Amino acid sequence: MVERLVFAILCHWRSGSSVLTKLLHACGMHLGNEATGWDDAWMVGPCEHNVFNSAGNGLYNFNDDSGLPAVIKTLLAYRTEAQRNDWDAYGVKFTHALQDKCFARMHPLFVKFWPDAHYVVSVRHPAGIVASLKGTEITTDKIVESWMSAVPATKDLAKAGATIVVYPDMLTVPKARKVVSKLGLTWTAAASKLMEDSAGKIKGSVLSSLTMAMFDRNYPEAGKAFKELVKLS
Repeated sequence: MVERLVFAILCHWRSGSSVLTKLLHACGMHLGNEATGWDDAWMVGPCEHNVFNSAGNGLYNFNDDSGLPAVIKTLLAYRTEAQRNDWDAYGVKFTHALQDKCFARMHPLFVKFWPDAHYVVSVRHPAGIVASLKGTEITTDKIVESWMSAVPATKDLAKAGATIVVYPDMLTVPKARKVVSKLGLTWTAAASKLMEDSAGKIKGSVLSSLTMAMFDRNYPEAGKAFKELVKLS
C-alpha cells in the first residue's frame, strides 16, 4: 500500500490558515480536483473547500449538522482521487472545526474516514483576531468566546501529535521551512515566492508586546490559554 501524507488543517477564523495552506500546497500538498469538488476559480483564495466552509458555518452559527453527509462524501472523494492520481500528499483546511460544538461532530468524521490524517492547527493570539476584524459588527467578547471554545480541541489534538503553528510567528521563512520539513514536505521555489509575496501581510499581523499585554489584562483566561498553546507548538 502506498503511503501518502494526509493533512487536516484546522483553525479558528482569522488565524493565518489560508497562507499556511497555500504554503503546504506550494510544497507538494494537493488541494483537490474537480472530482473532489475543488474549484480553483473561487476556492484558491481562502484555500478552503466550499463543502467544509458551509458545513462549519452551519454548525457554528446555527447548530445545523445537515452539511455533514456532504463532508463525508468529500473526504471519501479525496481518498479515491489520491489513489487514482497517485498524490503523494493532499489535505484540506477547515475553519469552523475546533470550536466545541463543531469539533464534537466533525472530528469523529475525520477519525473514521481519514484515519491516517495528520492534524495541523493554526493558532493566533485573540488580540490579533480582534484587530483583523476591527470595524465589523463582531464584538471582542464574541471573538474571545469563540476562540476560547476552540482551546480544548487544540490541546487534545496537540497531545495526540498534531503540529501547532502559531501565526504570524511561525510563518517567517526559517520557521516555515522547519514546519514544512517536519510535515515531510519539500521546500520549493514556489514556497519562497509565496513567502516573499506574503511578507508584508504577515509582518503587519505582528502585535506589539504592549498590545498583547493590555489584551491579556482584560481577558486573562484567553491570555493564559494562548501562552499554553504556544508551549505546545
